[in-house]
Amino acid sequence: MQWPTMSDYQDAMQNPGLSFADPELRSGIPVTDSLGLPRPITGGFASVYQVVSGGRKWAVRCFLRHHHDSEQRYAVIGRALSSSRLPYTVSFQYLRDGIRVKNKWYPILKMEWVDGEPLHTYVAKHRSNPRALKDLADAFSDMCRELRSKSIAHGDLQHGNIMVVDGKLKLVDYDGMYVPGLDGLPSHEVGHPNYQHPKRNQSDFGPYLDSFSEWVIYVSLVALSVRPDLWDMLQVGDEQLLFSQRDFMNPAGSKALRVLSDSGDPLLEKLSAAFRQIIMLDDLSSVPPPDKAGDLSGFRSLVLRPAQAGAILGGIVKKIKLPEEKEQAQAGVAASSTGSLPSWVQGYLRPEAVRLSPPFAVDRAVVGGYAAVAFALYRFHIAGYLSLQLALWCGAGGLIGTMAALTWRFVNRPEFKQKKALVDEIRKVRREAKRAEKVLSKLQKEKDKVLAREQKSVDNIMYRLSMLSSEEQEEIARVDSWLNEQVSSVIELREALNRAEADELAKAANSIQLPLLGKKASSIIKHYRQKREPLLRKEEKLRLEAEKRKDMIRRKYQSQEHVFHTKLAEVKINYGKDAGALDKKIADENARLMSYRETESNLSRELRLYAEVSFGTYLRRIAFIR
Repeated sequence: MQWPTMSDYQDAMQNPGLSFADPELRSGIPVTDSLGLPRPITGGFASVYQVVSGGRKWAVRCFLRHHHDSEQRYAVIGRALSSSRLPYTVSFQYLRDGIRVKNKWYPILKMEWVDGEPLHTYVAKHRSNPRALKDLADAFSDMCRELRSKSIAHGDLQHGNIMVVDGKLKLVDYDGMYVPGLDGLPSHEVGHPNYQHPKRNQSDFGPYLDSFSEWVIYVSLVALSVRPDLWDMLQVGDEQLLFSQRDFMNPAGSKALRVLSDSGDPLLEKLSAAFRQIIMLDDLSSVPPPDKAGDLSGFRSLVLRPAQAGAILGGIVKKIKLPEEKEQAQAGVAASSTGSLPSWVQGYLRPEAVRLSPPFAVDRAVVGGYAAVAFALYRFHIAGYLSLQLALWCGAGGLIGTMAALTWRFVNRPEFKQKKALVDEIRKVRREAKRAEKVLSKLQKEKDKVLAREQKSVDNIMYRLSMLSSEEQEEIARVDSWLNEQVSSVIELREALNRAEADELAKAANSIQLPLLGKKASSIIKHYRQKREPLLRKEEKLRLEAEKRKDMIRRKYQSQEHVFHTKLAEVKINYGKDAGALDKKIADENARLMSYRETESNLSRELRLYAEVSFGTYLRRIAFIR
């Protein structure tokens, strides 16, 4: 079935009395724009209009695309929402014969109109109010938890489908909703790309469907409540909150994730590290909800830990299970290198800084020896045994020797060796990360070329299809023109017969007496009817002939179009395989790069613990200066 376009629906909406079957909508008035036309809110699958009727506001959802089982799905969804009594949803009614467009009835969805602000608009207005955003994050978390308790998933949680009404949340657009009773069915959509896992497809359909979107929205709201400047810094707000599909496709190169992990705030660092791991999960059903994002125990089963630095450079990642108690975790960190733990765990455990530890006896003896030599040189000079120049040269030589000895002692201290090893390890990781970035950039360019070649092939085929369609229309138009010419001549003959019949009847009326007029008129009408019958049969024959010609034209072009559609499918399959292989390589390289970034972050964090391991601090410790 060919579904109406948005302009078709707009034409129908201008006359609700004739277009709607529902009594309330028939008597309603659509909200119009500045030009006086019905104002649509258009999405990928439907146009939504506001209709005011009897003091009530309705959202009329007109489908631009429809599925054969939509009515059954909406019936199941309606029963589930009615029985769940959730405060976040609105009632709706699926009307099979909802709106008449071009004398044909099409289904619509009639819903309560929600007067509120879309999520991103509300966030933009209140981004300078951290308390409001934190309350919003809590309200969002509560809503998601209640939906999960009923085994309900919205399927497309995003800024446009979450309305804020007096600080409370309402959900709209239930096209992709999962409820108990729809098990085993595919999803008809995959949601807004800026809020969905890049590996989501139509086979993903279950109560777990919203988990990734919950992470995206919850992390964004919490981050903005802590750092409102992120909104302007990341230049977001039109079709996203903080994150976009690009961040999910390339988490290692994500500016938003990098800003959060480098923010210096333990909560944001923790959320950023955990969210990175969520993005890397392949199985959408294994994504856990972020209900306990503020609780360390909530991430026990999520956290992926890189192995020791040397193994990380080989790209090996292992799962770890955190200790059950905070005291055990702190003890574990005290006994092992903090650099091997994720950054958000380090921020939580707060390990102690490394300090230069005694003994300093030998070092102080070296300094004392130099002081004694310097004093002796001074006394010899005062006594006249040494000239001032020689005493100064000897003192300078002694100072250089003493500093060389102290430097040698310092660089051989275990604390400095550990710090140097960390610095060397960071340099190695950075080199490997740069190599991975180059490989990733090369793969991305290769993928862009593949996609460009695919688009070029698709455009070429679509152009050929459009040309075929134009040729088909031209041939059909020629048949219509031929039919009009032939039918026009037949019509002219019929009209001439009609005029002749009328003239003869008029003459008979004037010349024949009334008792005989009826018989004569009947004879005249019968005569002309017999003359018109061949013309009517000829006209019908011409129309049948035209339809046969049109059918032949359509079949001819359908066979040609079938060839091009087959080619189009082959092009998409072949290029899809190439793009899929590159996607896998890009994902692997992303995982490797993210591992390097995570390792670098961990090592840098550990390096900060060695801030006091410096030559200046060493000299102060020798001089008994803390």
